[in-house]
Amino acid sequence: MRVTSSMLTNNMLYSLNSNLQNMSKYETQQATGKKINVPSDDPIIASRSLSFRTSLAEVEQYERNISDAESWMDITEGALKNVEKILTKMKELCVQGANGVLTQDDREKIAQELKQLRGQLTQEANTTYAGRYVFSGYRTDEKVIFDQDNKQTHAIQQDLNKSNMENIGTDSYRIRLPYNDTGVPTVTIGGTTMTITTKTTADADAHTPASGDVHFIAETGELVFHTDEVPATDSTNIRIEYSKTGFKKGDLNPKMYFKTLNSVTVGGSIGAVDGSNEMRMNSMNIEPGSMVGLQVGGVNPANIHYAKDGDTVALGPDDVRIDTDTGKLTFGTNFNPADNVTVGSYKTFEVPDDDVIEYEISTRNKMEVNTLGKDIFASDMMRDLDELILAVESGTTPDNELTDKFNNMLAKVDHYKGEILSEHSKIGAKMNRLEMTSNRLSEEKLSITKLLSENEDADLAEVVTNLKTQEMIYNASLSVASKVVRMSLVDYLR
Repeated sequence: MRVTSSMLTNNMLYSLNSNLQNMSKYETQQATGKKINVPSDDPIIASRSLSFRTSLAEVEQYERNISDAESWMDITEGALKNVEKILTKMKELCVQGANGVLTQDDREKIAQELKQLRGQLTQEANTTYAGRYVFSGYRTDEKVIFDQDNKQTHAIQQDLNKSNMENIGTDSYRIRLPYNDTGVPTVTIGGTTMTITTKTTADADAHTPASGDVHFIAETGELVFHTDEVPATDSTNIRIEYSKTGFKKGDLNPKMYFKTLNSVTVGGSIGAVDGSNEMRMNSMNIEPGSMVGLQVGGVNPANIHYAKDGDTVALGPDDVRIDTDTGKLTFGTNFNPADNVTVGSYKTFEVPDDDVIEYEISTRNKMEVNTLGKDIFASDMMRDLDELILAVESGTTPDNELTDKFNNMLAKVDHYKGEILSEHSKIGAKMNRLEMTSNRLSEEKLSITKLLSENEDADLAEVVTNLKTQEMIYNASLSVASKVVRMSLVDYLR
């Protein structure tokens, strides 16, 4: 084969460029400390690095979650410690107040101290972390206890039982509402609606209702029952519904403690039956039994079935099912698509239960970090304290009754403090778990970082050796190239 000057030159240039690229590769490795700089350098190393970096990013996010959770629970723990101190001080004051030789002035001074401690409880209930109320569950923008007067209106529903009734006399039991000055409540015991008679504290028979009658004392928020109305077992439901407009500083926020109802007035069409004989309302959480004036195509349904999402209901041809969770209406076969659906009004509800805030602290591992205010600042605790203060400040309570009230409060404070200590211990256990998880994540992070380094970090000693070798090869190729390039026709003619 004939070798031309052009072929020599092209081969020379190719070799020079190839050697220069190899030298550049090792120079880049030395400068960056990495084996590869683009995935095409080594797809296998690049793939492993991507996997390791993804795992490392996850671990770092879990560490940030743990840090945030620890801060949240630190704030919560601090508030609980303050509440425990407040209750300890309350107990000391109750011991003083139970002394039978105290004068009315002495007890009023104690009541003033209790008032201040009550105010401090409000402040602790509204503790914040990064602008969020820590005891409010998901509603982190809502206060647990109102810290100023307001004119809000709430319709409240409480489902209680026999255990919530307190014996206050031979034939009398009471249930205390969480507020004073509410509207006259509706009371249903085991499905039977009771007769309510309003009374005042000045009425001599306020706490001694006749059989079949329930007394409501608005000033104290008490419902008083005759012993005949007390259910035989705790399984019998006692439903109490009432409305309250205007809340004072120190009142519980009902959204945090109770089921609250919202009235929705329509007075007309809400849509039409679709091809599947269904229709969705704009509301969810429909209160069972609250739909008024429902008509389909101008016809009243034979029956309205209220059911939760997923419940099975035998729907008659003239019946309507209302899904209380989703607000979906399902119509019987006698109703036709395009039939207009009209409603007068209905109620929706909000329930504070299970407002759990969870942080993911490792793969598929979540932990609840919040404590609900209703479990710490119990409704009964606040009512017991208010009732004691009112009894002292009224100036009409006999000394022996005040002594008994202070004595009774001692046992109640111990009970409430025990509940708070239980919640406090739960936080301690969670923080221990966070610490152990954090330690494990630190070890995992170190392990992943080591693997990542082994996978992509260059061996500098090896890189320098290879670089020097490539420099020698490149210089040799330059020397050869200089001899090839300077050759001319005269050199061949010699």
